[in-house]
Amino acid sequence: MSEWLFVPDEIRAINGLVEDWVKHLEKIQRPRGYNSYHPSAMGKCLRQMQYYRYAELGYLEMPESQFDGRMLRLFEKGHNMQSRWERYFTDMGVLRGIWKCNSPHCRLSDNSGKIVGVNDSICVDDLSSPRIYGDKDKLGSFKPDRCVCGSKDFSYHEVSVKDYELNIGGNVDFILDFSKFSTDIFKESCCNFDPDHLPKSPIVVDMKTCGKWSWDNQVIKNGPHLAYQVQIMIYTNLLGCEYGIIIYENKNDSHVKAFKIPKKSDTWFETVKKQLKMMNEMVEFKKLPPPRNLDKSDYECSKCPFAPCCHASKIWDSRENLQQKRKAFYGDMLSAK
Repeated sequence: MSEWLFVPDEIRAINGLVEDWVKHLEKIQRPRGYNSYHPSAMGKCLRQMQYYRYAELGYLEMPESQFDGRMLRLFEKGHNMQSRWERYFTDMGVLRGIWKCNSPHCRLSDNSGKIVGVNDSICVDDLSSPRIYGDKDKLGSFKPDRCVCGSKDFSYHEVSVKDYELNIGGNVDFILDFSKFSTDIFKESCCNFDPDHLPKSPIVVDMKTCGKWSWDNQVIKNGPHLAYQVQIMIYTNLLGCEYGIIIYENKNDSHVKAFKIPKKSDTWFETVKKQLKMMNEMVEFKKLPPPRNLDKSDYECSKCPFAPCCHASKIWDSRENLQQKRKAFYGDMLSAK
């Protein structure tokens, strides 16, 4: 037996510390909030999202996170991948977003760039609030060359999308705009793209990571996941973009597969708007939409923290009635699942 198979108590303690730390971070992070609906959940079981909203309103107990440290670290891989692609698009000069000046001295300059110093006319709160760029534009802005304070150091923040009438909102990974893109830097290198085929107007981009099984059995075999298609379709419609793109990166080997997702405004988006209207109206009477699934053993049910109370509902008693209600509620999106 190899000596390296033995795990010393010190190593066990450090591994356990990291496990508990990432779970602690997940617990104390800013709550997502469920009083409004999320585009990322609209292609999934809407019954679950309605349960979360009722828990947020105090109608039932909010379930504890079911993820262990390993899963939470796995999720972070997706965030790390997104940060890397953010850097690519920023350096190309095609990324629109919200940009925060990172200079701690930003507010020591007035809006003309003149140093005013610390005096009674400057509020302490103002000093701790650096300047923000792009927040007045629905699509955000390109990264500024420099802040009025002179700093060139900015941090990127995703554009927030909100429709108050539909009560839905979320953050877009990227909005790409090639209107100012220059191909000059590629003149002396091999070209793998045709500049004439780059988008002519801003597009929405959503980044996803997946493992080998999902890559082989979903992405390559069947295309993008339905929930991701619905998510980016909603953002595309709310932002008025022509289309969106889903980019998958394989966690195992960094292979990339991308899909163009049209608006589908005449079908799916109309269905989503109908669903949101009905779900908002249901809140007053604490009702729930029909389940997405036909069977309680479905994968979504197995991972749902509300499964015990959901499966006790009478809606599961009649399979024929359930199917009719599902068709009426999910429309064309049901056949795409």
